[in-house]
Amino acid sequence: MKKLNSISIIVLITYLAMVTVNGLANALPINGMITGAISDSYPNLFAPTGITFIIWGVIYLLLAAHTLYQLG
Repeated sequence: MKKLNSISIIVLITYLAMVTVNGLANALPINGMITGAISDSYPNLFAPTGITFIIWGVIYLLLAAHTLYQLG
């Protein structure tokens, strides 16, 4: 069994913190508005369409794979 080093533990803690904070951002809306609603209330030319954010699912999946790789 591979001995866990401090970097592996830090990677795991930061991944779990990232997922928790991002989950809370939608679970506990600020002033009753979720992140997407706040973004939509201020129209500008630089905000991407909603479909663009699908890439975050891929990013989280790859970060989870990296975290598991560090622990394995």
